[in-house]
Amino acid sequence: MVKKPLFQKGIAILLVLGALMIISVIAIELTQRSQMAKQSVIGRRDAAKALELAKAAFRWSTFRLQLDTQLDQIPVIPNTNFGGKKDDFSEMQWNFPLTYPFPTNLAPDDLDDLKNEQVASAESLEGSFVSSIADASAKINLNDVGIGGPPGQKVISGAAKVLQYLLASPRFQKYFEYDSDQRINEFIYALDDYTDFDSQINHLGGGDENQEYQVKDFPYSVKNGPFYTLSEVNMLKVMNDEIFEELKPFITIYPFDASIPRVSSQPVIPKGKININTAPVELIAAMISPQAMTSNRDRLNCAMRFVQARNLLAFRSVKKGGTEPNAMNFFTEFCGAVDSQVNPDAPAFIEKQVLDILDVKSDVFEIQAIGISGNIEKTISAVVLRSKEGIKTLYWKVL
Repeated sequence: MVKKPLFQKGIAILLVLGALMIISVIAIELTQRSQMAKQSVIGRRDAAKALELAKAAFRWSTFRLQLDTQLDQIPVIPNTNFGGKKDDFSEMQWNFPLTYPFPTNLAPDDLDDLKNEQVASAESLEGSFVSSIADASAKINLNDVGIGGPPGQKVISGAAKVLQYLLASPRFQKYFEYDSDQRINEFIYALDDYTDFDSQINHLGGGDENQEYQVKDFPYSVKNGPFYTLSEVNMLKVMNDEIFEELKPFITIYPFDASIPRVSSQPVIPKGKININTAPVELIAAMISPQAMTSNRDRLNCAMRFVQARNLLAFRSVKKGGTEPNAMNFFTEFCGAVDSQVNPDAPAFIEKQVLDILDVKSDVFEIQAIGISGNIEKTISAVVLRSKEGIKTLYWKVL
């Protein structure tokens, strides 16, 4: 029998090893592809579950707001924060984040009693959600900021006045240190020109309002219409990221009606109101006229007393003659506001345009609903309008 040369045996071994290596590589590749396909399917499944859980959280949030509408039908209970058409009870039940499954703090004995029960958990549901609701009616509606009316009779809107006084407060002083009055006015003018229907610079009575936007690195024109999203406000020529972030807690752009253009020859008709029972202390201070109370410190102290008072007993009306507790009566008694009936020449403590946009209830709310499944999170950011007809979604975005 003829023996094969050693080099032929070596070649055979190399061929076998090469074949095994190729088979191993193919097997590893197929396994990896299978795992990737599996993870992709799991990822799509978890993304779909997370989105449905976020939608469930959103529906829970709207239910809580509708529940508060029903509770508004309860008659006012004197000397309490309950009953009546204002957001008093809602501050107790919707102002807290809602998590599902509901967190529990059970003692060991309680857990033993429940060991045979079906207790909902994130594992059993294969997911969870959390939702939170913020009061957008506690903010200045920038779409209501403007100066309108026939020539020689221009009127600054109530929202514009509150914004003007807010920007003049110590919190924003560092942004307007040089010639603060003029720079704050330019801020109001920029908002006015950006959202009105025409393309002329209103406070100058002419000129092209697009001109200053054309010299930027990425030139664009003013919108000549309402803001649709809050981030759009950052496009103003007077805005920068730092001021925008500082302003965000105090501003909204809801509600608005894009079908009705705002004409600069007509006074601004406000679409939104500010709830004095939920507005932050800085906005309460910005509602007070600097002509009636000249000191920033005094206005802030008055606002702080106002907020402390409403924590104990919410205000039922704004103007004098309304249901007690009454905001204007409070300002007269505790902040030295002069009654115009007593002294008609005294400057109004809260100017008429501002007084007209104040309320004791809320209509617009911001909802953030987060659904979680596996390692996937889906967030629904929404703004809703609550009315007698129910809940209307004004803005919806899935993140």
